Amino acid sequence: MDNQVLLLPRPKRHSTASHICVLFLGGADDREALAYAKRMSYNIDVYITVVRLLVSEEKDLSSWEGMLDAEVVKDFELHTMSNRRITYKEEVVRDGEQTAWVIHSIIQKNDLIVVGRRNGIDSPLTSGLTEWSECPELGVIGDMLASSDVKVGVSVLVIQQMGGQ
Repeated sequence: MDNQVLLLPRPKRHSTASHICVLFLGGADDREALAYAKRMSYNIDVYITVVRLLVSEEKDLSSWEGMLDAEVVKDFELHTMSNRRITYKEEVVRDGEQTAWVIHSIIQKNDLIVVGRRNGIDSPLTSGLTEWSECPELGVIGDMLASSDVKVGVSVLVIQQMGGQ
C-alpha cells in the first residue's frame, strides 16, 4: 500500500457570492429557517437578506409564538449586526396578495429563497394563497415559489422544524 500523497496544483478559487433571502412570517418553521441562515452567515461568500413580513405596525407579542418569534429575530440581529453581508428589513402587508407582491419583488435579486413550511398556520399574511396550491407539502410560500408561474431561476429551500419526541 502506497501512502504517498500526490500534490497537484489547486485550481484557482473563483469566488462567486451567493445571495440568499430568508422570508420570515413567524412560527417554528420560520424560526428554524432563520437559525439556518445564521449558520450560513459564517460563509464569507454568502450575502443574506432577511425579510420579515408583518400584518401591521404592531408586533404580536401577546402570544407565546409571537414572543418566541421576537426573541429569535432579536438574537439574529444581535449576532449579525456587525456583518455587512447581512440585511434585515421588515415589510408591513395587509393580506396574501401583498405578501405575494413583496415576494415576487425580491425573487430576481437572489439565488436562493429560504422559507419555513408553516404547515397548518392560518394567517392574514397568507390569506387567499392556499386556494391556488399545487404542492401543499411545500407550504403556502414554498408552493408559490415553486409554482410554474415563477419564471425566474431561483432555488427554494423549504425548512420544517422537527418536533421533539
